[in-house]
Amino acid sequence: MWCQLRGDGAVMGQAIVYTIKQMLDLEFKYDWLVSKFLMVGDVWLIKAQKKVGKGVLSQQLAFALSCGERFLGCFDTKGPCKVAYLSGEGYIGNWQSRIRNMKKMWKCDEDNITFIDCIGFKLHGDNDAKQMLEILVKQNVNYDVLIFDPLFRLCANGDINSNADMAQFFGNVEMMVKHFSASAIVVHHDSEKVYRDNRGQKHSSASVKNAMGASAITWAASHYATLTTYKDKNKKKIHRLQMGDCRSSDYVDDIEFCMITPESDELGRLGYTTDVEDTNVHYHAIKEYLYKNRKVSDHKIYDTIGVASATFYRNIKKLQDHGFVTKDTDAHGKHYYVWNDEMEVENG
Repeated sequence: MWCQLRGDGAVMGQAIVYTIKQMLDLEFKYDWLVSKFLMVGDVWLIKAQKKVGKGVLSQQLAFALSCGERFLGCFDTKGPCKVAYLSGEGYIGNWQSRIRNMKKMWKCDEDNITFIDCIGFKLHGDNDAKQMLEILVKQNVNYDVLIFDPLFRLCANGDINSNADMAQFFGNVEMMVKHFSASAIVVHHDSEKVYRDNRGQKHSSASVKNAMGASAITWAASHYATLTTYKDKNKKKIHRLQMGDCRSSDYVDDIEFCMITPESDELGRLGYTTDVEDTNVHYHAIKEYLYKNRKVSDHKIYDTIGVASATFYRNIKKLQDHGFVTKDTDAHGKHYYVWNDEMEVENG
């Protein structure tokens, strides 16, 4: 037998009571929602310093989960999943612009992502957490993933340096997770401060294990990931995601990738890719050019786009492998590339 005990002061707080025999007879199955990153029931903390791109990373993850696409192009997702994105900051017009830019690069199922403007909510308290759960329940959606972005904004008048407030916040997150048998991703800021010495060398004043605020923040999460950046020997900016405090060795340790931004990419795309070659931009430019023109000679493509022939043929090979284009030859032996009409430009 088991029972639930609910206190009047708790937000649907519950105690579930088992005998040891009953507990040992239970069968638990741990499923990956995102291979090597996120299991069902996890509360995953993603942290980074301001403007590094942790929000974009969590939104890209929401895209992948919504339609079952691979996260970062190489990690399988158990999709399609229902995702609730709880945002504590930002203007809705800016969000719309960002999502449109991301859709130029990444596939998503728009109906599977619910965006909730939570500005001013105090999710470290009982009343607002209960109200938020009621809002989610009213959508009549069985959510698989809840994304909270960012932590300090969703605790409007709370103290992120208070262990009591942060323990209550994560208690409320877990309450929502258990209600939907879901997983949660909490986006937060890193306390690490980077400075330069007189020689211009970078140094850190804190461990990458530390999140901004109370120690309860990292204690309460199932595991955390720290997003940082550095420049490789070619001066290319590389983003690195390092996992920590995982309950299993099956989680990935770290992974490196690069970001394509609207400012650096004339196609207006946004997101991360594990293809760190500069040819990534050329790949999408060639793909969109072929999509618009349907049938074009090879010389016409790389002359118009302004890409070297070696780069062009490397990316054409990728497009052929992905099924976007086929090669054709006219009566004079001239080579053409033809767009596959069954493919959409957003895919891949």
